[in-house]
Order: sequence, then C-alpha cells, then structure tokens
Amino acid sequence: MSLLNTLKPNGSKPLSWILIALTCCLTSHAAIATSKSNEKATQTTLSNVNKNKAGNAKVKNFPVNISADQLISQTKGGQSEYRGNVVLERHKLRLQGNSLKIIHPGDKLQQAVMSGNPAKFKDYLPKKQQWVNGEAKNIVFQQDKDTITLTENAYIIMDNGNKIKADKIVIYNKDETFEAFGSKQTGRVKMTIQPEN
Repeated sequence: MSLLNTLKPNGSKPLSWILIALTCCLTSHAAIATSKSNEKATQTTLSNVNKNKAGNAKVKNFPVNISADQLISQTKGGQSEYRGNVVLERHKLRLQGNSLKIIHPGDKLQQAVMSGNPAKFKDYLPKKQQWVNGEAKNIVFQQDKDTITLTENAYIIMDNGNKIKADKIVIYNKDETFEAFGSKQTGRVKMTIQPEN
C-alpha cells in the first residue's frame, strides 16, 4: 500500500484523490486565464478547433483574427466579406490586402481568399526556421489542407534570400514544401537559390 493511500485525514478520501482533484482545478483555471488574456476586442475572431484533422493541430487551434474598414456581408451559410485595409492573422500567419472573402461554416474557418494590388502574406516555417514573405493578386488560405496558394504575379522570398516567381505558387505548410507553375503565355517559373554561407 502506498504512503499516499495510507494518509487519510479524518477517515475521508485518500490524499492522492485530493491531489488529483486540486490539479484538475488548477489546470482548468490556468486554461481560462490564458484564453481571456488572448482576446482582442476590436477584431472578429473565429473559433478554430480542428484537433481530429490531419496537419499541425497546434497551429490550427489558434484563433483567426480579422480586421478591416468594413464588413460587407455575413450570411447564415457561413460566408463573410471584408473590405478596406484587411488583415487576417492566425498565430504567425499574416495576410493583408484590399478585400477578403472567407468561408466559415459553424464559425470554423475553412477558406480565406485575400485580394489586392498586391495582396501580401508572411508566415513562419518552424522546420526551416525561416520566415517566408510573398505577394500576388490573390492569396488563398485553406485551413483543412493547411496550404497557401498565390495566383497572378506570385512571388515569395525566404529569409535566406531564396525566391520564386511564377504565375501560381502553392505552399504546403505541414511539410514546408513549395510548388510553382508558369503562366500559359510564358510557361516559365523563375527561382533564385542563394549560395550557402
């Protein structure tokens, strides 16, 4: 018999059960305090809990914050459009542009389409330990696939100076890989790879 089970104050439940109950209370209190400190009153926040889907569940659980000059529509089907100095942020991902259309059934982000002249984005790739910046006329973020797709005059550059210019660039966040496609007119993709230091 363990020492914890033998210590029973006034013949009540074992001390080990009291310690477990106390730990549960402290854990839930810390989680509530953390979530309250992350609220931003002036921005729209979409809940984003997708623990059971494939991909980086930790990143997917961060809230999505959107700020803009104007919210044009918010239909019951879970679609919204924002216009004017639009910024979408989720953890280290940041999109900005002139307009944003999002699909969010049940207040869970599915897809965000940012447009601009150009629309811009910034994201951190933890495996490569580098930031990637980019711009294009349209940038599509798909939550379930965890991809960012840049179309029309797409351009990305990494911290190390490596860059890609193409008509379409797809960034796969889960494995931190890229795919680029040339336009029908030129059919060309341009890439610059910097020498290693």
